[in-house]
Order: sequence, then structure tokens, then C-alpha cells
Amino acid sequence: DSAADPGDMTTWRWDRMLYLRSRHELAEIEPSFEQYTEWRGTGGNFDTPNVGSFTVIEDGVLKDRYRLGNAPSNRYLWELHPDGIRAKFMIPTGQSEIPTDPHYLDLVDDYVNHVYRDFFYSDQEIEAHVERRMTLPAAQ
Repeated sequence: DSAADPGDMTTWRWDRMLYLRSRHELAEIEPSFEQYTEWRGTGGNFDTPNVGSFTVIEDGVLKDRYRLGNAPSNRYLWELHPDGIRAKFMIPTGQSEIPTDPHYLDLVDDYVNHVYRDFFYSDQEIEAHVERRMTLPAAQ
């Protein structure tokens, strides 16, 4: 990272070398899905609260960006409150698996920046925040 000075530890930052790769699973069998692959700088390793492993050497080559792997895929905070359960969450993906949907990967930035969102738990909370409904056809 050109912004980091090897002699000045205050310029060393994980998010300049450790990245979360968001890649659609269909890219394994359909190359056109590679266009939806995104990289975001993140922090964390085995010795931090954002625990995860990362790849430093791949195919015998030292990588210039380390790919975060084996990290928590879901984080939830629950509070048992007299007025009902309150919860927050973060996940490293999005609310949709459709790459052209606005909610595809819409939660990744929150995940890498350690921002929790409200998790609507009661029927009333969920109904108040419904954006759209999708009904799948019945199996034939």
C-alpha cells in the first residue's frame, strides 16, 4: 500500500491489505457472474474482535491483498427487554441473491465497518418495514 510507510507503524492498517471478496456462487459455473465480484477493505484476523483467517500466499506467490476467509458470516445481538426482544445484526452479503437487485451486497459496507442494523423481530415490526413481497410459484 503506497499510503503505508514500512517504518511508521501508525500508517499500517488492515483495511489496506485485508479484503473481503463478495463473489456470487454462480461464478463457479457461469463466468459472466464474475462481473458482480467486489472487494472491500476490512480489518481483523485471529487476534482481533473481527476474527477471521486470510490468504497471504496463493499459488506460491505473496499476494498484495489478502483475502479474508473463514470469518463470521452472521452476527446478532439480542436483548431481552420488558417490551419485547430487541435485536441488531450484520452479515457480509446482501438481502438479495440477484446481482441486479439494489439489495444485492447492500450490507457488505456495514459488515466491514462494524455497523449493526436493527433486526425486526415482531410481526408488527416486520410488517412496518416490508418493502416488497415475492411469491414463488408452487412446485409442479
